[in-house]
Amino acid sequence: VTTASVVPSLLTMLDPGSVPGVGTWVLGAELTTAALASRWTTQARVWNTYGPTEATVMATAGPVDENIRSQDRPPAIGRPLDNVRTYVLDGFLHPVPVGATGE
Repeated sequence: VTTASVVPSLLTMLDPGSVPGVGTWVLGAELTTAALASRWTTQARVWNTYGPTEATVMATAGPVDENIRSQDRPPAIGRPLDNVRTYVLDGFLHPVPVGATGE
C-alpha cells in the first residue's frame, strides 16, 4: 500500500514509523488538526479533503504544506475537484465574502 485514504482519528493511533511504505495519506470526513498533520508530513505527502454526504466522498482536496507546525491553524480543505463548484455560505445560505467564515 503506497496511498491510503483514512479519517484523521485513525492516524492519531498510529506511529508514522509503523507504516513506512505509505507515501501519501488522503484525510477526510473529520477535522485534520495542524498537530496531526505535522507528525505525518515529515515522511509522507498529506492531502486534506472535504465533502458533504451529498457529494459522495470528496468535493475539495489540497496538499498540506510540508512545513506545517503543530501550533498552526488546521490545514485548508483545498480547492474544488474537477466538475465541482463550491460556495461558502452564511447561516442564511447567502454567499460570504472571500476569506470570511461560513456555516
